Amino acid sequence: MSESFKITIPDYVCAVMAEINKFSLFPDEDYLRGKSYVVGGCVRDALLGRTPNDWDVTTNLPAEEILNIFSALPGFDAYPTGIEHGTVTVVRDNLPVEVTTFRFDVGYVNHRHPTAVLFLDSIDRDLERRDFTINAMAYSPESGIIDLNGGAHDLENGIIRCVGKPEERFDEDALRIIRALRFASVLDFEIEKDTAKAALDLRGLLTFISRERITSELEKLLCGKAAARVLRDFHLIIEDIFPALAGDSVIRAAEYVSKLGDAAYPLKLAALLSDIEPHRIQGAFMNLRLDNKTRRHAENILLHLHTELGDNAALKRLCRDIGSDAARDVIRLGIARSERDDSLLRTLSDICTSGECFTTAELRISGKELLSMGAIPHEIGKILDTLLERVIKNELPNDQTALQGAADTLINRKETT
Repeated sequence: MSESFKITIPDYVCAVMAEINKFSLFPDEDYLRGKSYVVGGCVRDALLGRTPNDWDVTTNLPAEEILNIFSALPGFDAYPTGIEHGTVTVVRDNLPVEVTTFRFDVGYVNHRHPTAVLFLDSIDRDLERRDFTINAMAYSPESGIIDLNGGAHDLENGIIRCVGKPEERFDEDALRIIRALRFASVLDFEIEKDTAKAALDLRGLLTFISRERITSELEKLLCGKAAARVLRDFHLIIEDIFPALAGDSVIRAAEYVSKLGDAAYPLKLAALLSDIEPHRIQGAFMNLRLDNKTRRHAENILLHLHTELGDNAALKRLCRDIGSDAARDVIRLGIARSERDDSLLRTLSDICTSGECFTTAELRISGKELLSMGAIPHEIGKILDTLLERVIKNELPNDQTALQGAADTLINRKETT
């Protein structure tokens, strides 16, 4: 990859860099004249032909100076979001740019956080502190690509490699272990052998990493295009995250994940955990920090994975209990595990598209009507459930007149079970 390779930097980022570059504490000297580069993931993604999600800028100017410059300039806002680590967030056109002073981390505590940060006037050591070579490149229109660690070579050859000694990089920050797996999965890259060995050897350090961080990386890993290969190759790391996964569970899960293609995260997470014994499912989720919707969806898949679905009524009950989307995922995972036939998906699709009733909300009679017919308020839920079960079993049409007749019988005879 040529050092003359040009990256198209968005206008709002260029505006930030331009203000930095024209600043000088001593206008007649080069000393402390501003220098700026885009750095890290945005350079990596741009070289891959992708549109970066975020643009980070690194500079020789102190964070306090960046804060002063952009707080005083019209059209910009500046916030000290991480000033103790040299980071200021500059906002232009309502779009944020993180600007960080060249730095070098000194010592680490708990295999995650530096004990001290040294601010530098050269970008070289700043790039040396970064995790992987593909993330340790910088660029400016004036200098072109700055690549001191072979990142461009590794990018071209599909390699994840630590900057420097991988044992040191992982010991400094154990999150890098799971990040290596994530990048390998998302980019479909191979992890270089020394980096892979160090990740496996030091996997116990992941106990120092917060559940939030591991959850975030795991989601990206499972949704990556090479997730199955990474799970197989690094199953020992995944087993450390989920001790309830015994034996060859992760290797089998890799096959399930592969068969699920581009399925969403809750289904792939359920696939990963699908060999866990039912009574250990909730405990497995304790190792993650999930939003309620994702957790509920994945748990519903696992708890109903082996539900008997021998007829249409059983399918409709499943939809009633967990919703049609989760029911579909139960079937998809069952198919991936070679435990269900794909004809069930077609049957479920027919049920949903034909408008068949499988929830009390779809019944053509309401609780308000039952109340007007003389139902006791605390029995209304039972009556609706009984009516729905009869509709699901095709014993009763979802027709207002028929439902009113059946409801009248239930109310007057108290047949609510």
